[in-house]
Amino acid sequence: MRTELEGVSQRTLLISSEYLSKGCAARVVAFLVGHGIADPVGIRALLVERDLLSRAASLYNQAVKDPYVGETRSPDAWLEEEAASLRLEPILAELRAACTAVDVLPYEPAESLVQRVLMAAGAHQEELPKQVPWSNTSMSEPVLMALLEVNRTVADPEERLARGAKLFQALRPAFATSQSDIFCRKL
Repeated sequence: MRTELEGVSQRTLLISSEYLSKGCAARVVAFLVGHGIADPVGIRALLVERDLLSRAASLYNQAVKDPYVGETRSPDAWLEEEAASLRLEPILAELRAACTAVDVLPYEPAESLVQRVLMAAGAHQEELPKQVPWSNTSMSEPVLMALLEVNRTVADPEERLARGAKLFQALRPAFATSQSDIFCRKL
């Protein structure tokens, strides 16, 4: 990361990750400060607040898609077991403890989210691209179901990755608009 940063002239590093909401913000901040990448006084968090079921569906989709996580639970079982970890209050408290400042942005309207995040991170209006293509897609239901089955039957993450790539090619459309209706259904 430090090598990449040496080649840029901007002073702002923007890290975007849903994993930061999983209790690792303090470790990420400690890494950035400990490696001389960031000044602890200048670390600011932007929390995007999203409809709870949409956020849950997105996190579930990521967990199934990630070959190293290899989620095997059905959507409903996952939601039931992970519901407490989806609460925003503990995430916000952790970010406040780890960062100098925390700003909360609404997810909607989704079409302008990228521009709003860039502006909140310090970009100026004239620096923004004229149009930022917006596409928040998740796996289509057939791909999600097939990949869930792969995760349940294949232990090796590299093999899961290879099989997932084949599924994305074979099952079209591989991706669809992110939907929260995957819960309360049998998969």
